[in-house]
Amino acid sequence: MRTKILLFILSFIGVIISGPAVLLLAIFVFGVNANAIAVTHPTATSMVIAVYGALAVYLFFKLQDVFIVFRPAKGIKPLPKASVFEKLERAFYSPGGKKLFDFVHEGDRAAVTWSSSINCAQPSAAGEIGKKRVVALRLDASKHTAFFVMKNKDWDWDLSANAASASLYYAVGISTEFTTDLVPSIAVGDDGRIKVDIKKLTYNSNDLWLPIQSCFLSAGWTLQSGMALKPWQRFVSSFAMAALLYFSVGFILSNA
Repeated sequence: MRTKILLFILSFIGVIISGPAVLLLAIFVFGVNANAIAVTHPTATSMVIAVYGALAVYLFFKLQDVFIVFRPAKGIKPLPKASVFEKLERAFYSPGGKKLFDFVHEGDRAAVTWSSSINCAQPSAAGEIGKKRVVALRLDASKHTAFFVMKNKDWDWDLSANAASASLYYAVGISTEFTTDLVPSIAVGDDGRIKVDIKKLTYNSNDLWLPIQSCFLSAGWTLQSGMALKPWQRFVSSFAMAALLYFSVGFILSNA
């Protein structure tokens, strides 16, 4: 996963810097007077920048289709969707029968969830840190392809005699992650003595992702990024960026 995400990021950076690179080439190699063109033709300049922004947004999704794809080995006969769901459900139980992650499915959709939190208590404060990670899947049985997206939720709160604070964070996308949170906390031992306990909250995305990847690939299915799959979603996102750039650049040039 890390390699695929890195390749996607590098390719997208290439798209982003291609526009400024062409502009610098025109200015310093061919002697183009960019300022004069922008002042003389503000509408055309705004349109060019808007089209460039729309193309960048479109390629943000399209490049994921190219780089963030996991394909099974050749010769593996794809299993039916019901069998894939059974493999997934079995994958999230330990050999002893302990449930490792929550797995639910309905229709052509499924979700695998990891969630954990730690509480901490100190002489004048108390709080909690929590994380929730979800891999959402949509299966296309006709193409034997599963589209995935990752949803992250972090929360924490802290209450003391002098202040109180809380935060909540959501994110949707494709990511790889290894994090560890360490929090000192005061606890009472079995012998009644007060001791300082270091609580730890650790998450490794491989623990959640690798069983999913193994299940689908061994079942003959392809795994692919599922961000903004429908063409209209990509069109709306691209158009919104184009409109933003067109009007903002036009306003700047008209007041220059």
